[in-house]
Amino acid sequence: MSTGWGINVLRIEDAITKEGPMTGTQIARYLGIKRENLSQTISRMRHKGKKEPKRLYVIRWIHEDEGARRFVRAVYALGDKKDATRPKYDLAAIAATRRRYYHKRKALITSNNVFNLATPKSTWHDKPCTLLSSLA
Repeated sequence: MSTGWGINVLRIEDAITKEGPMTGTQIARYLGIKRENLSQTISRMRHKGKKEPKRLYVIRWIHEDEGARRFVRAVYALGDKKDATRPKYDLAAIAATRRRYYHKRKALITSNNVFNLATPKSTWHDKPCTLLSSLA
């Protein structure tokens, strides 16, 4: 079932007026519709059109966890102000995550090796990982 043209725009404006600044996910939950269906409307409202003024702006950016991943999400407010700049990625945190992943992966692969079945775990588990040296 589709809604009429502009109904979602009015619902978004009403939600932000009542609840204050919200992320796209929070708006979708508040309105009871999927975030994917709302993203195009929010994008249209963020930009100045030929006939319509800019209706939403990014007031700030927050980190939001969704499942096992962490995302940077925009917090929207009503108005025609300049958007807040998106924060830069923390490259040190990304490198640390990769190091942990490759170390765990190397330990898993090494422990499942048929040639290590007869050797004690301490002989092969504490060896330095070759993949780590390429990331450091």
